[in-house]
Amino acid sequence: MNAQIFKEPFHPFNGQSFIDTIKIRKISDVIKHLEPGFACGAHNSVGSGVVHLRPMNIDIHGELSLTQVRRVNPEFNQKRLKKFDVLFNNTNSPELVGKTTLIRKIDQEFAFSNHMTRIEFDESLVFPAFAAIQLHYLFQSRYFRHRCTNHVSQASISGDFLKDSVPLLLPPMAIQERIVAKIEKLFDNLDKGVESLNTAKKQLEQYRQSVLKQAF
Repeated sequence: MNAQIFKEPFHPFNGQSFIDTIKIRKISDVIKHLEPGFACGAHNSVGSGVVHLRPMNIDIHGELSLTQVRRVNPEFNQKRLKKFDVLFNNTNSPELVGKTTLIRKIDQEFAFSNHMTRIEFDESLVFPAFAAIQLHYLFQSRYFRHRCTNHVSQASISGDFLKDSVPLLLPPMAIQERIVAKIEKLFDNLDKGVESLNTAKKQLEQYRQSVLKQAF
């Protein structure tokens, strides 16, 4: 198989070679739709209206966080997320711009702010979870930190730059799915390990208190 040299400044794979079964594609080549959300100053946090996802709703691990939510009048704008959409944080501080998550399920309506970009991938070409993981990896690798446009108090990645300049490395679909399954299994094992560690810490503290109680 022929090898190709990947060249993209600040990209974590810049300068590496890939076999020709791995395609390098612009996002615009593999999507059905890409759009920003909408701004709405009239919001509340008391449970009235539709959830309006904002930058704070994607954590640094690429997970959707609903610990704090803002809600808006559902009639204000009809843009909504769908299952398996990829949500990209287009405006934030230079350190946080580019956070990305996959919408795995829709158990309520989700609107999204103008600081977020909805990406609907063509699932015959890209496994959405694979794309979301790769985009969030670019965030973690500080690629977006170097390629963002800096403003007075924030930074942004434009929709045009996202779809026409950000490259995706795409192996065959079957391999994409295998990679996602492996990564999710590793993260699941990590979560279980953290949970076990926290349980052990609590048990150790209880044991320590018991020893001190018996000593005195």
